[in-house]
Amino acid sequence: MSPLFHYTEQLLVAHDCVVIPSLGAVIKEPVAPRCDEKLGLLYPSEERFHFNSALSERDGLLDQRYSEVYAVSRRRAQILVDKEVEEAKQQLLEQKELVMGNIGRIVLQSNGSVEFFPNENASLFGVGRGASYGLLPVPYDRSAQKAEVLSIATLQKQKKSSVLLRMGRASAGVAAALFLLVFVLVPLLSPSSASRYSAGFVAPGVEKPAQETVVREENTAEPSAKEESIAAPVAVEQAPRYYVVIASFATEATCQKYIATQQGRFFAETIGMLSKGKHIFVYSNGFATQEEANAARLEVVRAYPKEHASAWVFDASTLAK
Repeated sequence: MSPLFHYTEQLLVAHDCVVIPSLGAVIKEPVAPRCDEKLGLLYPSEERFHFNSALSERDGLLDQRYSEVYAVSRRRAQILVDKEVEEAKQQLLEQKELVMGNIGRIVLQSNGSVEFFPNENASLFGVGRGASYGLLPVPYDRSAQKAEVLSIATLQKQKKSSVLLRMGRASAGVAAALFLLVFVLVPLLSPSSASRYSAGFVAPGVEKPAQETVVREENTAEPSAKEESIAAPVAVEQAPRYYVVIASFATEATCQKYIATQQGRFFAETIGMLSKGKHIFVYSNGFATQEEANAARLEVVRAYPKEHASAWVFDASTLAK
């Protein structure tokens, strides 16, 4: 066996991919244990190998291995590896086939491509992890397996039947309990249950009192005037809080003169004055809510747009602050 492929096999124990420079890469794929039912054989775990000629760039694994084995420098080891690779390629060109030790073989096709045929028994030679080294396929008794499968299926069927039986018994018990509960509660919840189950025992010498009939006399008398006055709701008028301000002056006399000019307007009867610090506001009307005041302001602006376009709403509660 060529030292090149011998050391490649050693590297595959610890690595899943080893590149042979300018030739290709050997890739290791672990295969789980399997069972061949037709042949009745149990196969141990093994490694399956693939070859990819496109992965030919040097990874340094073979160079490091040659350097350790031959005790030479890394550069000298690269020269040794390249020399053996060239010999392997020359053999492939001449013989159209290259045996890669226990890994497999490469066959050169007529179109210049290469095809890899792995060694099916590579694991038996310790190639790869070597976990199954020395292990051979083991025959097994298929009839015993079938009997075991049948017994497991029968056990599962019996278990399912017992579960269904227990469920049936439990359902019957629940149904009986519900029926008993309904049978007991329905008479108790009936409207006539009080009279039906009331005690009818009367002590001797004691007569049952006759049922009294209470007749409620209707009071047809009309309420007095005093009662009407007390019962009648009293409407409490809220004091205005929001005022529609149409003008502002410094003196009361000026305000009176301005109010005189507003006679004949629709708000002439509600116009008034309101003091705020050094200012005296002239308002068209006062309202309890701000919504009413805003609506009245719009009405004033629409009626007199040139004179009262700047009318605004004043909150009188600020006077107390």
